[in-house]
Amino acid sequence: MFGFIITCSKSSAREYSSVLIDQPQRAIVDFDEAIKLDPMYEDAHFSRGAAYVELGQYQQAVNDFGEAIRLDPKDAINYVVRALAYTAMGMDENALNDVDKAAELGLDSERLEALNENIEGIKMER
Repeated sequence: MFGFIITCSKSSAREYSSVLIDQPQRAIVDFDEAIKLDPMYEDAHFSRGAAYVELGQYQQAVNDFGEAIRLDPKDAINYVVRALAYTAMGMDENALNDVDKAAELGLDSERLEALNENIEGIKMER
């Protein structure tokens, strides 16, 4: 649903993208293990959130993206993906707050435009 996640995500998610898309349950198990080994591993929280998105488990995705934000609050991409998950859940005000924060953190105009297009597409699918 959120092809945008892969196009703007962390390198670890990009490298693992085929598993995230084709076998998201397996990816979640792998990221669970990574998080057990290092709970401060922000990319693992981000990537597990992306796997939850693939399964349509948006609340779990929001939780993981929120943890990634807690660990790295200056990374605009964490706010981008959480905004998409919030939109899928119908939490448009929360999504807008995350879009604003991503812009404040310097998300480039091309990605900001793509984000807004994705948000509109998700709203139409709801």
